[in-house]
Parts: sequence; structure tokens; C-alpha cells
Amino acid sequence: MIYQYLKPSQILSPFIKHFWILEENNPSGEVCIPRMYPTGFTELVFYYGDRYLHIDKNKSKTPQPYSYFMGQNNSYYDISPTGKIGVIAITFKPDTAKLFFKTPIDEAENSFIALEDIIGKFTRNLEYELQIAKSNIDRIHLIEKFLINQLKKNYSEDHKRIGFSVDKINQSKGLISIVELADFACLSTKQFNRKFTEFVGIKPKQFTRVVRFQNTIYSQQRRSVKNLTELAYKCGYYDQAHFTNEFKEFTGYSPKEFFKTCEPYSDYFS
Repeated sequence: MIYQYLKPSQILSPFIKHFWILEENNPSGEVCIPRMYPTGFTELVFYYGDRYLHIDKNKSKTPQPYSYFMGQNNSYYDISPTGKIGVIAITFKPDTAKLFFKTPIDEAENSFIALEDIIGKFTRNLEYELQIAKSNIDRIHLIEKFLINQLKKNYSEDHKRIGFSVDKINQSKGLISIVELADFACLSTKQFNRKFTEFVGIKPKQFTRVVRFQNTIYSQQRRSVKNLTELAYKCGYYDQAHFTNEFKEFTGYSPKEFFKTCEPYSDYFS
């Protein structure tokens, strides 16, 4: 398996956290990577090899499109390979995906939208160019050219106050009220909820929960607490029941099961 992260160009670095590339050959169809759970990010994904099946928590299987936008998640899903996988993806910073697309990104919450449904038939040309490209560096250049063009067409100054709100949420590790965030943004609570959802793709209350969850994983990643009880209280959960229920909602596992099954790693805070 090949799995690597690459930084975006300077012009895109304010909007994109990183590119990631995954290549593997597993024709058995077995689920061979960890369960996918809320990350706090949205992504644009391109296949240049075989694709994964998307398996929701009801075990319904859907082939992923050759290119698609993955929205914010507040639940979990699994993926299963169908052959020789080759995929390259763009991880957007929490408040920036809207700057590249006219389609409301909250329509992709807990789901994905085929890129062709967002930008039209041009998608097919881009998919073809990515499939015949000689290297992943060439693929990244193609994708960056596309993204820069999209950014020029859709850029909005409105995202700055939402970006500031995301910073506040990150600084508090998700432990901040929506009323306080709305005050910081100089908006009514109703206006803030609408504007935040428009830019981040999920309601602010849900996003703060995801950030708290990611901080919990990051704390365990750093081995900064002795046990799960201490972890729960350090990260702002009311009690063990609250801690367990939120983990089951986001991952399908209790905290004990999750940390036994999945190596703790927070892409959000790392």
C-alpha cells in the first residue's frame, strides 16, 4: 500500500489542508482500512484506478463515483476495495470548500455528490486527463489548475467571519457556545447558524461536537491522560454515558472498542 500526504501550492494553501494519495491492490473486496468517522473536513476525491464501495451504517453498498465531493460527516461508514485502487483527494480546510463550488455544500452532509453534478460535463475531461497522467505530481498539477480556476469564479469575502468562528472553535477544542460564536461574528444566532452551515457544510452545534471528538482522539494519540474516565472529563463530556453515546454515534463503537480497534490519530489537530 502507498499512502502519502502532499502540500498544496502557495496560492491554494490558505484553502486546502493537504492532498492525499492512496494506492493498493486488494481484489478480495475485504474492508482493509479503518472505519471512516467524522474528521471536520470536506474532500474532493478523484479515482485513477478502481474504486471503493461506500458502505453506510445500514450496510447498504454504493459504488463511489470516479470523482465526487464528500461532505461533512457526523456519522460513520466503511469502504471496501473493488480491485487495484488509485485515488487522489483534496482535503479542504473546514470553511473553504464553498469558495470553489456554487452547489450548497451542506447538501452533501453525510453523503457525497458526483463532481459532474456540480460542474457539468467538463468533469469527464478532467477525469480522463487524471487517468492517463504519467505521475501523481502531474495529477496534482491538473487538479490545482482546475481548483484555481474554480476559486476565481466563486471566491467570496463572506467566509472570513466564518473562518474566524472556526478558529474560535478550534482554540476552545469545541467547548464554546453558539451564542458566543454568533456574538463574535456580529450576527444573530439564526443568521450565524445559516451562514456557518452554508460555508462549513454542517450546523455549528454539530461541528463543535466533531471538533471535541477529534480533540479526544488527539489527546489519546498524545497519550496525555491515564484512562478513559480522565479522557472524557478532560475533553468536556458531562459523564461516561455522554462520552459513550457520542462515540457510538460517530464511530459505531464505544470508546473502549474504538481505541482497541483503531489507532488514535486526529487528522484535524495533527
